[in-house]
Amino acid sequence: MLIKEFIKAQRFLVGNHNKKSLEYLHKRGLSDETIEKFGIGYNDDFKLFNTPDIENCVTIPYYDMRNRVVAYYCRSINKDTAIK
Repeated sequence: MLIKEFIKAQRFLVGNHNKKSLEYLHKRGLSDETIEKFGIGYNDDFKLFNTPDIENCVTIPYYDMRNRVVAYYCRSINKDTAIK
């Protein structure tokens, strides 16, 4: 059941990029093709499951052997914002 929730969240996060998040990823050397291929998303203020608030961060999914999203790594794109 949890995997279905991860898939649902992943679809939202991948489609949620804005100019600032894409500029951040491009400055880090990622192309649009790489962002799409690996499903890197963006979270502005969406609360992921029951985790602490994670805002203004890119989300990098972890996949299992069946290519299903099972976890996320989040990285803040603001220097002065820490992930809580």
